[in-house]
Amino acid sequence: MNLQHALPYELWGLIVRKLPRSDQRTCLLVSRTVHGVVMPILFSRILVFFGSWESANDPVTLRYIALQGAKPEVRRHNENMMALLRHIARTPEFASLVRELTIAAYEPGETDEMTRFLIEALRELRNLRVFRYYGAQPMLYADVMRALSEGPAPTLRELRFPVPRNVITPYQPGTRRGRSRVAPQPPTPPMSWESYFDNMHMVNNLQIVDAITLTGLNQRGVSSKTLEENQSRSRRMVAAITDTLRHLSVPDLGWCLRESSPRGPAWAQLGGLYTLELTDMSRQRQDALSISRLFQHCSQLRSLTVLGARQRDIDALGAAPTSLPRLESLKLSFYPDHAGWVAWDTQVVPFLREKKRLRRLDFILFRNYIGAEVLQILTAIPNVEILGLPLFEPRSWNADTFKTLDAHLPMNLSVLLLSGVVIDETAAPPRKWVELRQKLRYVHFLYPQCDSSVDLTEDLLKDPPESLELVGDAARLRWLSRADGARPAEYSDTWPLSAVCFRSAAVFQNGDQRDADDKFADDCEWMLRHRDTALFDVFNTNGFGTFLDDPR
Repeated sequence: MNLQHALPYELWGLIVRKLPRSDQRTCLLVSRTVHGVVMPILFSRILVFFGSWESANDPVTLRYIALQGAKPEVRRHNENMMALLRHIARTPEFASLVRELTIAAYEPGETDEMTRFLIEALRELRNLRVFRYYGAQPMLYADVMRALSEGPAPTLRELRFPVPRNVITPYQPGTRRGRSRVAPQPPTPPMSWESYFDNMHMVNNLQIVDAITLTGLNQRGVSSKTLEENQSRSRRMVAAITDTLRHLSVPDLGWCLRESSPRGPAWAQLGGLYTLELTDMSRQRQDALSISRLFQHCSQLRSLTVLGARQRDIDALGAAPTSLPRLESLKLSFYPDHAGWVAWDTQVVPFLREKKRLRRLDFILFRNYIGAEVLQILTAIPNVEILGLPLFEPRSWNADTFKTLDAHLPMNLSVLLLSGVVIDETAAPPRKWVELRQKLRYVHFLYPQCDSSVDLTEDLLKDPPESLELVGDAARLRWLSRADGARPAEYSDTWPLSAVCFRSAAVFQNGDQRDADDKFADDCEWMLRHRDTALFDVFNTNGFGTFLDDPR
């Protein structure tokens, strides 16, 4: 390369970020300068997945389904993934580039080597900021968590990991099928997952963790004694990093609200939270008053998610309409038999009216909502920008349906998700409700399990709104390119299934520095969070490419 005509280093970075991932790999061969630019961009986020997670009946939560035999391409890909982990472990310069590591563990067969290579790699990832672990096999052994504490713990900001019902099994090389034949050490006593946060070495190393997501903690069928132990350990875990913890996702708040606790309600541990996600409140036993008092205590909270909400939870919101004064995001989910009794006008609307900063609102229903009473709440939040709505029972939408939408949808929307979409081919959908939303950048349609005879995404393509960039229907997401002269508007290729299943805010940036600077990517990721069931209700792998594709 002629250095007299070379672009500045910073400009190369801006250019490379906008390229498809395949082209970024090609840039590694252009020159030493470009190689140095591409490496941190290409390998800052790494997705390692083992096995055929595409074969799961729920690709996101990766429920275990034993495979009859590993496909040849899966076996080859497993070998490639182990080679990548081995390269990380043996090359400190390369390991220093990795900031985000996602493990999709879905290999019910030979897991011994996979676990060993993962442990070795984790010890070298000194600059890791984010660690996410999905799936059941290989298990999240105690030694994996220990390696995490010994390697990147001083830099970790976000942790996501599944929680076994009782304990994490210690990793014992050579005890499962695999190539390792090392004689196992005497078995280590089982280690509870919370004990890592009781261990002072781990606590001292995790001084800047501000986000924890615990998944897979199903308390159904657990004895009351075990439940109390789990709640006690959860309390100790949160207490260990109270000073830095700002984002917490847990099944419920039983560990915090128990009056019988020796320390009383652990509210002080939650006072500094910005984000609180309660992912399984359907079995929560506390009363509305306790929950309401907790909400009043969380004065710094910016984002609240309550999944499996019951009448008690809505009563808690209605009892303290002035609580959570800084709230910017609210996501609630109901089962149909609970949604019908919600008093939107007397409980939800007064609460929302007090939320002057609220810009993101999402209501999720498991199945289709019968009735459109939820539209009443939009009168209380005319300035909301991010909106997810379940509207109507599964019957064909008509002109009146779109007229109702047009009358209620806020004008400043930038992200809109509508569920329960069924359109009869004899009723052409009016376009006014879309055209008037001049700031709309992302729209997503979720269908019931029956098919819709009209594809709204194709209707949008005929004359897309000027601001529209991203369109989704069910699990299919596509970028929208503008019409240019004789070239009509068109959609990009469908996102790889891996990008849909293991999505983060980064995959919504599309190489656009503007998206990295504003809130759009975060808004998109937030909107689809906890909507995996609806995304895959009519899931079909056809059209998604191979599951081995890299996410964008």
